[in-house]
Amino acid sequence: MKNNCTCAICGKGYYVCLPCSKPETNTWKLHTCTTGHYKVYSVIHGYSSGVYTKKETYDRLKNVDLSEKDSFKENVRGIIEDIISECSEQVEEVKPVRSRNKRK
Repeated sequence: MKNNCTCAICGKGYYVCLPCSKPETNTWKLHTCTTGHYKVYSVIHGYSSGVYTKKETYDRLKNVDLSEKDSFKENVRGIIEDIISECSEQVEEVKPVRSRNKRK
């Protein structure tokens, strides 16, 4: 069958039989080629549309599989790398505060 969709994350073409796939229950098939890519899509879409801040997006990205990040579209990969680098730098800047109270 001929590809009729393009994955929003990796850019690969794939086929979706719209009457068979029940779009109302399998919305991921309309946007991405796998459920894993749909998880990434949901986080990036939430950030791009202003639903999530960079920090919230960073926290959500820690819960999705980014092992195939090198195969993602350049713009998607750029957004992810920007968020990770900026937010991980902020985490490193926060240093633990030592308590002056001695424990007994």
